[in-house]
Amino acid sequence: TTLPGQEGNALGQMLGLLKRVGELPPPADKVDRIRAELLDGAVRVRQDAETESSLLGQETLNHGKAYLDRYAELVRSITPQDLQRV
Repeated sequence: TTLPGQEGNALGQMLGLLKRVGELPPPADKVDRIRAELLDGAVRVRQDAETESSLLGQETLNHGKAYLDRYAELVRSITPQDLQRV
């Protein structure tokens, strides 16, 4: 909890932390974990035919079939520097 009158100091500390986060790429092990979670989630969500067909239609309409075919490749190509730019 921020004490009354200390809000500016707390905000300054938070902004400084955000600036440092933007200057340093995330550790490679965290990027690896995020990649694994994205790929695992893509597999888990497609475990029944109804969901799979719905997602296939939505993704094809929104991104084109090439996106679906390349999803895993795209996720694996994410680098710490890519995440830093976001």
